[in-house]
Amino acid sequence: MEIHSLQLSNGIPLIVVPTFAGAPTSLQVWFLCGSRAEKEDEAGLAHLDEHLFFKGGDDFPDERRVERELRLLGGKYNALTSRENVFYFITSSPRHLSRAAHLLSDMLIHARMDEQAVKKECKVITQELNQLRDNPEDFAESEFTRFIFGDNPLGREMLGTKKTLRRFTAADAKSFKRFCGPPNGVITVVGDIELEKTTEILEERFGRISQKEPVNWLPFRMAESLRPAKLLKRKGAEEQAHLHIGGFTPSYRSSDAKAAFVLGEILSNRLFLEVRIEQSLAYSVFAETQLFSDVGYFFVYAGVDPAAGAITKAIEAILSQMADVKEGNLTDDEVEEAKTVLHANIDLSLDTSWMIGAFFASYQLLLGHTKTPAEVHEEINRVGKNDLVRLAREFWTEEMVRALVMTSSF
Repeated sequence: MEIHSLQLSNGIPLIVVPTFAGAPTSLQVWFLCGSRAEKEDEAGLAHLDEHLFFKGGDDFPDERRVERELRLLGGKYNALTSRENVFYFITSSPRHLSRAAHLLSDMLIHARMDEQAVKKECKVITQELNQLRDNPEDFAESEFTRFIFGDNPLGREMLGTKKTLRRFTAADAKSFKRFCGPPNGVITVVGDIELEKTTEILEERFGRISQKEPVNWLPFRMAESLRPAKLLKRKGAEEQAHLHIGGFTPSYRSSDAKAAFVLGEILSNRLFLEVRIEQSLAYSVFAETQLFSDVGYFFVYAGVDPAAGAITKAIEAILSQMADVKEGNLTDDEVEEAKTVLHANIDLSLDTSWMIGAFFASYQLLLGHTKTPAEVHEEINRVGKNDLVRLAREFWTEEMVRALVMTSSF
């Protein structure tokens, strides 16, 4: 795979990856300005702007024109807001790269953010927020994140709140564009493309983005005293109790970043075997790891019978497996199997132009330089059993691990 790391005249990094003839072309624009960049009274603005960018610009002045152009490109398009970034993409036929760049640049640079569009989309996002709250598993995860991160922006719901959504104005929406450009951006193009022509197209369309305000978000500092558990009573949760147990991990900048993922895979597999197969306490049980620039977190989720006995047994089974790892009871086969799973996940995720672009863009945006799949595989290979036990002992402590149980009664 040939990777070209360039830079537009305004300083935005550009990564061009030519692939095979006839491959779809994926154009992606990433900004380091997710929900973590918001002030408290801006909660939900990053996601709101994601919606508003599709409402039209100068050359495609309304939502219908944007939708028509996207349909004519014959590809896929979307956007995603996370805690530390937001990105937009159009994947289309190679013949349409110039049109895709024209449309996407017009949306991002000349977005029409009027009061009517803001009020309309805030109503749509309010329904999205209601939908989140109607899904017990998603709602419990959101509450667990809030529980462990507290008042830090990492703990806030990315959709915002009904209060902020009611009072957002066009001026608010426009103000958050202060982050959407250099030095907070990266652009990737992957597919059946030619380097020189692609560079010219991207320079013409995106080289005009002006310098923006650097992102400088509030660092996370763990509170000196945290409650070990939170019980959340919620009507309509009679069918199942939703259990989250988790805590903190190293950041993605840490040399232990890949070890955190290997450790999470080992725990996830152990819990499926013990909680799901051996004890039949839950249909759904897994561990998940998410890393940020200065901290990370993991959680174990289990959906169990709301009877108190079942909840207690599930908690005991999870903590028992975590304690076993801390004691060093890991086999070489177990470690290698977890690493094999992570290798496979990377390989299988790079089967489309879209995923290849996301792979290179995310590393460039978050670390300031990109990595190749081979380099990431090697980092995983270097993780040893001692690294995992050390990490578990450091982070899986009584002071750092938290539990949340959401059910209809206690």
